[in-house]
Amino acid sequence: MELWRVFKDAIAGMANGGGIFGGVLGLIISEWQGRRKGIFFADSLFLTGYAVMAIPHLLAIFVARFIVGTALGVAAVVCPLYIYDFVPSSTRGRFMSVMGVCMTLGQTFAYLVTQGLFKAPGWRWMLMVASIPAAVQALFMWRLRETPRWLLLTGKHHEALESMLLYYPESRALQDFEEMQSLIGQAVSSFPHNTTIRILTNLYRPFTNLAFKKSLLSSILINCTHIVGVGTAAYSGKVDRGSMDSPLVGSFLNVLASFATMFSVDYLSRKKVLNVSLILVSVIFLSLSLVSFNAISPAAVRDNLVFSNQTCNIPEDKWNCVTCLKADCAFCASLDLMKPGNCLKYENASGLLCLQQGRKLMFKTCPTTWSKLTSVLIEVYGIVHSLGLSSIPVIMSLELFATQDMNLGSGIGSTAGWFVSLIGSLVFQPLTENLGGLYLANALCSSIVLAAVWYVVPETN
Repeated sequence: MELWRVFKDAIAGMANGGGIFGGVLGLIISEWQGRRKGIFFADSLFLTGYAVMAIPHLLAIFVARFIVGTALGVAAVVCPLYIYDFVPSSTRGRFMSVMGVCMTLGQTFAYLVTQGLFKAPGWRWMLMVASIPAAVQALFMWRLRETPRWLLLTGKHHEALESMLLYYPESRALQDFEEMQSLIGQAVSSFPHNTTIRILTNLYRPFTNLAFKKSLLSSILINCTHIVGVGTAAYSGKVDRGSMDSPLVGSFLNVLASFATMFSVDYLSRKKVLNVSLILVSVIFLSLSLVSFNAISPAAVRDNLVFSNQTCNIPEDKWNCVTCLKADCAFCASLDLMKPGNCLKYENASGLLCLQQGRKLMFKTCPTTWSKLTSVLIEVYGIVHSLGLSSIPVIMSLELFATQDMNLGSGIGSTAGWFVSLIGSLVFQPLTENLGGLYLANALCSSIVLAAVWYVVPETN
């Protein structure tokens, strides 16, 4: 189904809009019902969203994207809290980086599923497979307990100790429990006993604390890194990225980078890693901008003898591959990709005729003189993002706050990240027709975020 461009942009933005709503929802649920039930709720939203996607109606796609975005927003708040509550500070970074590893592994799995089901009859198979991880997670979560930190915050001391004993040896569990109890005790003593009043109090009380306000500003700035390399920047547009264009190669490199982060994060300064990553990303996007501005796309020529009246109605002096695709036509490349090709109407007959000649038919990308360099730079961006911009912001957003304020502070920061992503997608999406300007805009945004993080955000303990 060929959607109008405005529908494509709207569908792309629905997930970010759902993420904003999900961030607020996750904050409330994790405070009210706990981290474990929050994860169950996110899984149920994932399953519901994929089920709605299977409905063959345009409106269903919009609704499903919003539901899945809401699930992502809830999970982005609740899952880090669940891990953080269980893990001691000495290995907290390593365990929380597991989320980054799982995300990159999930991307690799998604590409493999796409390739495996590409020729499968019907498109609903992909949705069915995509729902499997959420179902498996929900199944295994039945075996897990609520976090001891949340149980202590709600005054359930006996259940908190049982939860600790389930995961740690008795001596270690008792020691960690006493430390956690002494840390949380003073905060809990001032909490109201009524659940509703306690939640409302916990939502407004921190804003009377200057230290919380400073930490909240830092958390929001850290989550502004979401605008760096919005999906439109690295993975859309009309430029072919050459022989390294296989997403599987990039996702495999990202997995390796995520593992490197997992094993090194507890030995490095979080802020320094974040700053270095932002510097590298700024340089990469500036380089991509220069490459894109100087890239040359192959020309398109008329060939009425072969394609008769199947060529697109564009003035001949303006024809090249990029302008061809911008006009919603297809480009039939020459056997030598950089030699002139033909701009064809978006029809099965013309495309079949092109393929019968052994030529490459292009709908979304164009070969350029700098395709391979562009590919290398984008793969390097993916590696840098996995190293310093995937797990580090999440870890820092939690470590900035006191135990009793962690849920509220990190939840607001995560929601701000989704809001920034939505603004970025709306602003950057029109620039996908001019990749040089798009990459330059990303370089500027990453530089601004770098300056803000450098001067405002403190190092975490």
